[in-house]
Amino acid sequence: DLHRRRAAATNLDAARTIGRELDRPDLLAWAIEIEAWQALTNHRYDEAAALCRTGRELAAADTSPHVQLAVQEARAAARLGLGRAAHRLLDEATGALGRMPAPDHPEHHFEFDPRKMVAYTATTLAWLGDNPALAEEYARQAVAQYDGASDGRWLRRLATARVDLALVLTRIGEPAEASHLGAQALETGRLVPSNIWRVDELDHELTSRYQRVGEVTDFHARYIETRPRVLGALRPGDG
Repeated sequence: DLHRRRAAATNLDAARTIGRELDRPDLLAWAIEIEAWQALTNHRYDEAAALCRTGRELAAADTSPHVQLAVQEARAAARLGLGRAAHRLLDEATGALGRMPAPDHPEHHFEFDPRKMVAYTATTLAWLGDNPALAEEYARQAVAQYDGASDGRWLRRLATARVDLALVLTRIGEPAEASHLGAQALETGRLVPSNIWRVDELDHELTSRYQRVGEVTDFHARYIETRPRVLGALRPGDG
């Protein structure tokens, strides 16, 4: 998000080197997961899925990296229209998570927070579009679990959950609520280049389906105003 791609690549190379030298396959798996996330946010879904498969071969079963790689691959599969694979991966991740102890520090990036299972499932189902009722159920649960946090720590996750729910509602004929949720996501101030594209998709869906609905028009205007600030707030660093 800071556009410091050279520094990011250097850090990933260091992580891989340390992982190999210390014989830490979990560290290697996490490095691969970050690459997969980068591929996913840049719409390289085949590459993201392949990276996740490679990482899952390294990560021990019933561990945080294994679960994270499975849900990441589920999202990639959803973008590729591979519904059966996406559901299988979600089931695999859910089963593994159920066999793991509760994390001591769920806020730590490298400990899989069980709440992320709900959120990733919501995203996967929203992208698949094969079961709108189930997608709405998970998306509302994701919004509720982050909206109820009192410390404001999960505002970015909350914004993403609202976009997921808005996308589902757009497709089932609820443009007013979808527009409201989209506007709430914009207002968090936590949108960055790696997730603003999710709002791009929501705006496209809303305006292409409901361009004469007042709430949609208002959301579109707010989005057009906000998007340049998000993309321009972080200036390119070292390339």
